[in-house]
Amino acid sequence: MLRQHLSDEDRLDVISWPLIDRGEAGSVEYTAMDEYFTRIGATPEEVDACILAVATEGRFPRENFFDTMPADLDTLRKWVAENSPKLVNDSTARALKHVLNLSGNNFPQWAHYVLRLHDAGAGDDVLISVIEAHNADDHKELKLKLVRQLSDGELRSRYLKQTQ
Repeated sequence: MLRQHLSDEDRLDVISWPLIDRGEAGSVEYTAMDEYFTRIGATPEEVDACILAVATEGRFPRENFFDTMPADLDTLRKWVAENSPKLVNDSTARALKHVLNLSGNNFPQWAHYVLRLHDAGAGDDVLISVIEAHNADDHKELKLKLVRQLSDGELRSRYLKQTQ
């Protein structure tokens, strides 16, 4: 019924809602998300919408919701790669934005994490998620290191101007 009567945007929102409506600190295990995709016969577009919603809202499973660790994002990246490889970097960047807004105290940890990802081939969007963190200016040298790693020259110039 959803697929027949709702606009694409509304349908994707409704289909992803059960995975993100978990209260303040809830999440859904990856196996449960995979089972959900199977149960509803999710299309690739619906799987993508769910992945991005889970990452954006921070509803991916991790050891401690309020103290996410790099290993938690590595697990997220692996799961996304199995379901929609094209979304690995986008979902990582979204999850990082959520994590950094929730607990900005770990800026150096996340800066080093994204540098490692970027060196391994992740796109600039993972760097930008940390560069734009609310407390990045408290770590100016580390932020500059991230900015200098941006492969897009125009973005690098823009962020260098903002940082100096």
